[in-house]
Amino acid sequence: AGDPQGWRGFIRQYAALARHLGQHYFPELSIREFVCEVFREARERDAALLRDFSGTSEGEFLFVLRQFVLNLGRRRRSGPASHFTPEEFWVLLQQFPPLQREMIVLTFRHYGPEEIYQILRFEPDTARKVVEQVVRKARAQLGASFRADLLALDHDALFAQIEQQRGDNCIADKTYVRIVDGQVTWGDKEKLDFHIDSCLYCLARFAEYRELFYFLQKLPPIEAAFASDIDSALGLPAEEAQKPRGLARWVSLLGRRARRASRYAGRPDSRPRG
Repeated sequence: AGDPQGWRGFIRQYAALARHLGQHYFPELSIREFVCEVFREARERDAALLRDFSGTSEGEFLFVLRQFVLNLGRRRRSGPASHFTPEEFWVLLQQFPPLQREMIVLTFRHYGPEEIYQILRFEPDTARKVVEQVVRKARAQLGASFRADLLALDHDALFAQIEQQRGDNCIADKTYVRIVDGQVTWGDKEKLDFHIDSCLYCLARFAEYRELFYFLQKLPPIEAAFASDIDSALGLPAEEAQKPRGLARWVSLLGRRARRASRYAGRPDSRPRG
């Protein structure tokens, strides 16, 4: 927690992703203040967020960061109750093929067809058609309690419940990273697909990783002025001009286990589906 240069590197590596998550999931919050609070809290208690990380890759750390941001946002506001229980949502999802279920999860997370195309490589027209089917099937399932604005509602409470449903046989986070990185055999992939086909938690978890992976790659670096505001919120001393270094200084914050993270270069399947 006492390495200012390491924290600057960490901020510049992840502030854009933290801002996106804050804006997307908690649009009612003051985003500049919220992102500063994210990094301020991450540095508190001797940087427990980083010190307690036990994974071996940046991909695994993205899950930790995402949950940290969501938990903080949820504490800052009181979201509405979900229109679905996890059991009802699973009944809806099971009416669709496995590959389309990830798309529906992201749709309920307020991503549109163009963003879903970028994240999952489903053609936008396919996504739009599936959304139309979702509305029809949800209307039939919910009956009188169906709302025409179903997909515009805040479903974060639903996903907060799903996050608590991890079971002993659920897939390890590092495995999602290896899938996206193309580091699993076809046989192993079939076993994983079989599990995801019957597990709402793992389905949502995999969709979340695809979301994180895409936006970490896509988002431009945080603006210098915004980064300086975060530095100030953390009480970091003024930055001195330094020569570039080959290995990101934030790696030292995560510890030796995370050194592989700076070399992480996985790419999702680029072939459009649908």
